Amino acid sequence: MDATALQDYSPFELRRLLERLREGLYDPLAVQLLTTDHEALDTRLQQTLWRSGDDTVAHLCVCGSYGQGKSHALAYIQVQALQQGYVVSAINLDPREVSLHQFRQTYRALMRSLTFPPSVGGSVAPMSFLDRWRTWLRV
Repeated sequence: MDATALQDYSPFELRRLLERLREGLYDPLAVQLLTTDHEALDTRLQQTLWRSGDDTVAHLCVCGSYGQGKSHALAYIQVQALQQGYVVSAINLDPREVSLHQFRQTYRALMRSLTFPPSVGGSVAPMSFLDRWRTWLRV
């Protein structure tokens, strides 16, 4: 990436990006700017996940060693899915966070992280399930 690509962002946004990366935290701008080979990844997603009207079931398995970008790839896919109009939910199945064998805990975590795409209900940002429910109640 050349320096001209960064001119569209404020110094605050870029500084926050660097600080979050140093702390090992997720940053949506970092996902956008640091994802390489967008075309190949988008083509693969189109072939496997975004098949609308197809009766086949698609699955995705992201494997790799520590530090190889699994979380980054999943964050990129989540952003792409929201842009495609999908509702997404992502949880970490680490037993210290969400224990997979405890269904209620897993279900609650999935529902808490459920995110609706921005176009639903005229919103400009992705909405949580609770926000979407409140919007629906007001209508």
